[in-house]
Amino acid sequence: MWLFEIFKDSMNSRIQATGMIAMIYVAISAVYYEIIISQNAQLKTAVLDRAFQIRFDVTEATNPVRIQNLIAEMDNLFAVNKAGIIAMYEALNVIQVLCWFNLTFLLQHIVTAMFTKRLGRFFIFP
Repeated sequence: MWLFEIFKDSMNSRIQATGMIAMIYVAISAVYYEIIISQNAQLKTAVLDRAFQIRFDVTEATNPVRIQNLIAEMDNLFAVNKAGIIAMYEALNVIQVLCWFNLTFLLQHIVTAMFTKRLGRFFIFP
C-alpha cells in the first residue's frame, strides 16, 4: 500500500499502526457524520419547519375548530415521520459513542507519549 511506503523509513511500526487506525477512524466518522447531517437537514425540512409554522398558526388562531385542525395536522406530521425521528435519535447516540472513542484515542496517545518518554524511546525524525 502506498501509505506504508511513505512512512516506511521514518516511523516505527507502533506509531505507524496507531496512525493508520486513527486515519481509518477519522474517515469512517467523517462519512457517518456527513450522512447524519444530510438526514438531519431532510428531517428538519420535512418536520420541524412545518411544525413551527403550525405552532405559530395555533397561537395566532382564534377559531377553536381551526386550532383543533392544526393540532391534528401536527400530530399527523409527527406520526408520519416517527420512524425518521427515532432513527435520528439513534444515529445521534452512535455519534455520542464515536465521540467517546475519539476521547479514548486521545487518552491512549497521551499515555503512549508519557511511557515512550519515560522509556527514552522518542526518535528524532529528520
